[in-house]
Amino acid sequence: MLDLSMIAAVFAQRKPGHTLPQALYNSPDVYEFDLEAIYGQSWILAGFTCEIPRPRGVLALTIGRSPVVITRDRDGALRAFHNSCRHRGAQVCNDGAGARSRLTCPYHQWVYGLDGKLVHAKDMQPSFKADEHGLKPVHVEEVAGAIFVSMAETPQAFDRFRSHLEPLLAPHRLNEAKLAHQNTLVEKGNWKLVMENARECYHCAVGHPELALTFPIGEAKGGHFAKDGDPRHTAFDAKLAPLGLAKGPYDGPWWQVERFPLKDGQVSLTMDGQPAVKKLMIEGDQPDVGSLRWAIEPHSFCHSTSDTTVYFSAMPTGPHETVVTCKWLVHQDAVEGVDYDVERLTALWNITNQQDRDLVEPQPARRQFTRLHAGALLRGGRRIRHALYRLVLRQGAGLHRRAHRHRPAGEGCPCGARCRRSRIRRGARLGGDDRRARDGAGLRRRDRRRRTVAGRFVSGDGLPERHDMEPREGLHPDTLAVGFGYDPAEAYGAVKPPIVLSSTFAYPSAQAAKDVHRAYFDGPAPERDAPFIYARLDHPNLKLLQARLAVLDGAEDAAAFSSGMAAISAAMLAHLKPGDSVLHTTPLYGGTHGLLHGPLTGLGIKPVGIADALDRESVAAAAEIALKHGPIGLIHVESPANPTAGIADIAMIAAFADEMTRLQEKRPVISVDNTFLGSLLQRPLEHGADLCITSLTKYAGGHSDLLGGCLTGSLERVGPVRMLRTLLGTHMDPFTSWLLLRSLETFPLRNGRANANAGAIAAFLRDHPKVTNVTYLGFLDEGSPARAVYDRQCTGAGSTFSFKIAGGEAEAFAMLDRLKVFRMAVSLGGTESLICHSASTTHYLVPPEIRREVGVDDSSLRISVGIEHPDDLIADLAQALDAI
Repeated sequence: MLDLSMIAAVFAQRKPGHTLPQALYNSPDVYEFDLEAIYGQSWILAGFTCEIPRPRGVLALTIGRSPVVITRDRDGALRAFHNSCRHRGAQVCNDGAGARSRLTCPYHQWVYGLDGKLVHAKDMQPSFKADEHGLKPVHVEEVAGAIFVSMAETPQAFDRFRSHLEPLLAPHRLNEAKLAHQNTLVEKGNWKLVMENARECYHCAVGHPELALTFPIGEAKGGHFAKDGDPRHTAFDAKLAPLGLAKGPYDGPWWQVERFPLKDGQVSLTMDGQPAVKKLMIEGDQPDVGSLRWAIEPHSFCHSTSDTTVYFSAMPTGPHETVVTCKWLVHQDAVEGVDYDVERLTALWNITNQQDRDLVEPQPARRQFTRLHAGALLRGGRRIRHALYRLVLRQGAGLHRRAHRHRPAGEGCPCGARCRRSRIRRGARLGGDDRRARDGAGLRRRDRRRRTVAGRFVSGDGLPERHDMEPREGLHPDTLAVGFGYDPAEAYGAVKPPIVLSSTFAYPSAQAAKDVHRAYFDGPAPERDAPFIYARLDHPNLKLLQARLAVLDGAEDAAAFSSGMAAISAAMLAHLKPGDSVLHTTPLYGGTHGLLHGPLTGLGIKPVGIADALDRESVAAAAEIALKHGPIGLIHVESPANPTAGIADIAMIAAFADEMTRLQEKRPVISVDNTFLGSLLQRPLEHGADLCITSLTKYAGGHSDLLGGCLTGSLERVGPVRMLRTLLGTHMDPFTSWLLLRSLETFPLRNGRANANAGAIAAFLRDHPKVTNVTYLGFLDEGSPARAVYDRQCTGAGSTFSFKIAGGEAEAFAMLDRLKVFRMAVSLGGTESLICHSASTTHYLVPPEIRREVGVDDSSLRISVGIEHPDDLIADLAQALDAI
């Protein structure tokens, strides 16, 4: 069994902006994980239709250790199957392309048609049913002559990728091509090293001088090529326009597609930059159309120029061995020796691949160095690596759930002490026979009935269909906030999701009821994979809201609660135990401070404050104090802080947490309260946080008419909190969930107006003679540590901040009582502008000495700027300040 706890721990060590940790390159367990969770779940560019141009064609390849065969049936249809006989598992046909009328297993001569059906199996029992023993199908798609396969039971959504690639690739006429040459190169390196090295641009000028003669290496920026204001690109655009050639760029979760110009005077990726084939492939026979680069994670990229398409593929054959395959396609009418010379056609990429091998092969030895640390990425390589690493990192939870499903009866979680499912779960664990009985009862997802819930077709397990919840990386947050996860066509045409107020959900039969409860309490992923049972466990509006919150935060999972404090409390209770310590930034929201220094202290949990969350030494000093009490289970960060808007360096704290494994068994969980900025201005998960906590009452709700909170993060971190929410009953009700879905649609608009107003008001207060200090983030000193973190971590200053007036409580109260437009109330983030005296309201429970220590005194006022006209707000503040 895979050591999933080790793999999860290694994932947790990854630092944003750095290479992957050492073990992800050299661990045999990680290699097995890669084969199943990445190559086994991704779309693979398997070949081209020109390799099997006619009926009865066969193309076979091995993906990791899984042989796959693609056939073109008698009717010309493409099909794909696992290339494994259903009798004893022998490979039915060898890798490569050819023509066959049938597929015959060499072992016991079982014979299959090109449609995968078993047509002959000798000496079997009379009860044997041949129609139940056909080849297992594999998903297959064709786009403009390129063939893609996926071995996943439910593959990633494909239509958006097709819409991006097909218009750009079709003019290159791959369906009218032929394979001119193919070669393979065995590289003694992990497949991740091979792909990183093949996709990086910033080493090419030195490492690939021949390629640098034609390829515009210096123009690559974050995975794309500079265009705006560049005369070369302007001229290139003018050249493409009459040809009707699209350029892109297009990005998706696992692809990049873009046409770009080569260096001046170069029209093909050859040694001299000139076409290697006289008979061009491009429509219109225009030689200078640049290069269409289409990159498919995790394993391949192609360059299509006017004369050829070059295909690169990296297939893992061992933890430290990868087979690199290159193919060159040319026009089907091109004649070797007349229209092209193979050596000239292939020379540039053969040299480049050999140079890459020479760079990669020393690396496995280096990866064994005990002192090796992950290095920082250069700017040009971050987009390439991020796309690759995202495939690695997002698969861990899926294997985690499958490991739970397949563990022997009576055994604990295979992940060890890291996982709390075994402690929270109720009911008997299922053994292998019980699971088979459960599956036979009809709980397998593909066999479950479909029904309409919350305005969407969902499978019988209560989950939306995959296309509804597929993250759409090409869309902006403004668009995702409006429609992600919902399709009106599946809700009787209703443009908004209906409210499902039912507290309980019906079962089709008594046996189904038993099976549903068994699946929920002992299933692979409670509340995600189980059907709806009871609204305290989950309900349709909550599921849709959580999907939208997760995508806005860039998270795998989300859990919504009845309030922000409910989310914070559940996060701490789920990830802490008696005897643990908690590090926290200062100051804290009053409710959080009260929780840490009240009930949690009573449970034997020690809170220790960090004096300066920008200084590593300050974090280390707090950790030294905390460790005297017990292991640090959690580091809670509030950034910006309430009410002072103090900034914490999330990435630095995450790096410190990584190093804590030298001093204690487990890495502390990092939670970040992101209430003051929200997902539109700060995404803590991208900087190393494990959990992002937000009070939805504030900016997301935005109308001061609801209470709510949420936390987002990985499946591993959110899962225990979600189950604890079920036990505590702190979930969000259907109507509040629906209200939040409504409010999220205007979140970006409200946020933008409030932020603009806040900037104007902050400038007014800064210049007012009766105001002594303003904590608006936009005023941080250039060159200061806080400013450096703000610039790196945030995309805006927000609309909530504090200021101090000359005087004390009496002067503050006098000013507050004269306000007419501002409402005197706690909370923030609503459409209306609010103001309050922090020491006597939100931070009343915080001891005065601690308030003074963190900068909250009797002259401090917290302001939340709304969407009114800024001139009216400024005038109101001006007349109120006159009272001082």
